[in-house]
Amino acid sequence: MALNARKVKNNSGPKAPLIDAGAYPARLQGVVDCGIQPQEYNKEQKTPKNVLWNTYELSDEFMPGEDGSPNVEKPRWFSEFMTLNNLDSDLATSTKRYYALDPNEEEDGDWAKLVGKPVIVTIVVKGEYNNIGGTSAMRSKDAAKLPDLVNPPRIFSMDDPDLEVFNSLPNFVQDKIKEGLEFEGSKLDKLLKGEKISTKKETTSKVREAEERVIDDEIPFENDPKHEADNGDDW
Repeated sequence: MALNARKVKNNSGPKAPLIDAGAYPARLQGVVDCGIQPQEYNKEQKTPKNVLWNTYELSDEFMPGEDGSPNVEKPRWFSEFMTLNNLDSDLATSTKRYYALDPNEEEDGDWAKLVGKPVIVTIVVKGEYNNIGGTSAMRSKDAAKLPDLVNPPRIFSMDDPDLEVFNSLPNFVQDKIKEGLEFEGSKLDKLLKGEKISTKKETTSKVREAEERVIDDEIPFENDPKHEADNGDDW
């Protein structure tokens, strides 16, 4: 193994060039549940909240190919962390972002159902970096002409963690999830330690078996100690 730092190859790939500030057509490519995270404002600790890491795929901006021309197979991505608030919180960033994707609240507040939806993303330039300045709803006639996602959609939930999706996340996002206040002992924690957890399919099977025992043995369902279906809130 080479010990010369000058000879070590970086694995981060080429730095993405800046794009002009402005409004860009995009689709929501990914929603990642980072769990409950501590909150701080002006060095004062606030109530911990759920944090999301959302990624938008621009529809008309691409990484340059080897010849310098746009590589249409690599559209530009922009991501941001945000605290998740109830939609009644009108001034919250998460509320503004949600209604830009689902202005009529057709998905009843479910962020996972918004992946793939069209949106206008405002990109700003801060020093040597591009950041997301805001989002807004796209007109229906423009959305109808918008290309589909180039990359497969990505959804990650702490309630039903997919280890393959987790491992595909950047290291800094994985680290943030592991720093969550409820990570220790969570389903994801157990999966990463190689422990087996009940899947939705296994849980459904257990419920069915319990129901069959009620029919066959006439045992009151609520007294069956083996009925341990996990009916946590949907994410």
